[in-house]
Amino acid sequence: MCSNPTIQGSSVKSVESFKGPEGEEVYVPNWGVKVGDSFKDPAVCAKVLAHFAPPGVRSAISEMEADHFISRLMLSSCNLRALLAEGVTRFTKGMQEYEDASKKKDKMKASMAAIKKEVDGFFKKEEAWAKKIEELTRRHEIEVNDLKKSFEADRLKLKADRKALNVKQMAFEEEKEGLKSLVTQATGDNQWVIEQV
Repeated sequence: MCSNPTIQGSSVKSVESFKGPEGEEVYVPNWGVKVGDSFKDPAVCAKVLAHFAPPGVRSAISEMEADHFISRLMLSSCNLRALLAEGVTRFTKGMQEYEDASKKKDKMKASMAAIKKEVDGFFKKEEAWAKKIEELTRRHEIEVNDLKKSFEADRLKLKADRKALNVKQMAFEEEKEGLKSLVTQATGDNQWVIEQV
């Protein structure tokens, strides 16, 4: 890609000379301003003002008649001051809006921090409740298991007691039958004795 040719220097030519191909060339001011120069130096400012506008503009200005030039100068000066005043007003308003936005942003950050802190507190409470519920559930399971074990032990004991009772009842029945036999025999013996007398 070819770059545009440049015009160095600040020579003033006719306006017509800049309407052709020469008008498309890049303008590089030949003001001799150094990188370390400051606008606190009037000589530097004079160089900048003398070579600030491109040759086409300076050519058009140089061809102005005196009355027209003074009229344009007054118009430009008044408009510049009006624009500067409006610029300062807008800049001040923009800075105020920026400060207000910054304050709102800071306030929002504080609110977000408070909400985050509150949410973190809820999470901690939720974790504490979850641990408590887990502990209660574990205790409940232990108690239920203990009750199951106790119930099973009581059931086995009751079964054993019932079995022992059955054994005792059977022994009692056998003893009762034995007593019946003894009573019957004793009665028969008594009857035999009576008959022999």
